[in-house]
Amino acid sequence: TSAPAEPTEEEEEEEEEEEEEEEEEEEEEEEEEEEEEEEEEEEEEEEEEEEEEEEEEEEEEEEEEEEEEEEEEEEEEEEEEEEEEEEEEEEEEGEEEAACTENADASSKT
Repeated sequence: TSAPAEPTEEEEEEEEEEEEEEEEEEEEEEEEEEEEEEEEEEEEEEEEEEEEEEEEEEEEEEEEEEEEEEEEEEEEEEEEEEEEEEEEEEEEEGEEEAACTENADASSKT
């Protein structure tokens, strides 16, 4: 039996070229995968930012609503106070009038 034939230079070069091509393809695939991952991460970040912005807007709206409610309550309280004051004034005026008429009655009797 003869020894296995040594590969010729041409065959060796072809093999090296094939290996290099395979390596290049693998590298390209890896780069593509990395790019896809980066894009996905960027999209996720953008979504998170949008969600945060929406939450902030909602919080601001809630705060504005609360402020409006507080203002309305204050206005109602002020109105109630004014009404009470008016009622008190009317009562005082009525008492004064009554006192005057009593005095008048008393003086007319004498």
